[in-house]
Amino acid sequence: MVEVTPNFASRTQREVKVLLFKNISSFEAQSRKHIPLWLALSLKKRSKCSIAIPDWLKTENLDAILKAEQREKELQKIHFHYIEVAHSLCKYARDDISDWSQVYDLVESIRCVRKNKIFKIFMRLKSIEEMENISASEISSTKPLFSCSKNTMLELQ
Repeated sequence: MVEVTPNFASRTQREVKVLLFKNISSFEAQSRKHIPLWLALSLKKRSKCSIAIPDWLKTENLDAILKAEQREKELQKIHFHYIEVAHSLCKYARDDISDWSQVYDLVESIRCVRKNKIFKIFMRLKSIEEMENISASEISSTKPLFSCSKNTMLELQ
């Protein structure tokens, strides 16, 4: 869920239901509302709203996460879909992020540090699901390597 400020008003809740196939109360212009990311991006592409960047995606918070990732051995707690959300917002809501290129660079730096950390950690594990604070994208990119590497190690023993 993200917070948006629509620049339009829907007349009735029924009108919103028809548009969204979901029970979301009517929109009021310039009144903040929490809606799913997919809907916010759809409205943004049609210039119907501005998107408020989540707190965890602000540069000072990303910088703190990056420093903690570099300093600590374990993975830091982070939004489960941080890569996907950050990339989507940096791509489609650039005008709502004053420093979108810095946000993008910080997310990529965090991703790289976490990727290296994951490769160091995962050989000690029996399953990738045992890792704490791993994101969806990191699971999907690491799982094939984890299975293949573990099988190779078992064959060598």
